[in-house]
Amino acid sequence: GYKRIATVASQQDSCLLQQQILEKSGIAEIVSSQEFQPNEREFGEIASRILSSKPDAVFISTLAPQGSLVAKRLRELRFMGDLFGGIQTSN
Repeated sequence: GYKRIATVASQQDSCLLQQQILEKSGIAEIVSSQEFQPNEREFGEIASRILSSKPDAVFISTLAPQGSLVAKRLRELRFMGDLFGGIQTSN
């Protein structure tokens, strides 16, 4: 299992609920918890904050297309850990 997880979620009810459930589950230490506006498309700063926390994995809870944009930015910054989560289709 993971020891250190970072979470990132769109500021929408369904996405924030998934993030909160994971954070309260106690399955791993949450080393970074990031949120962003639903219309956000630039994730460099958020990805940098996540990387600085040195997680084993990142949980992404977003609406499309943000999940793929977050994942792309993390990989561009050479994050090699696992990415997992849920992409919501509606709020």
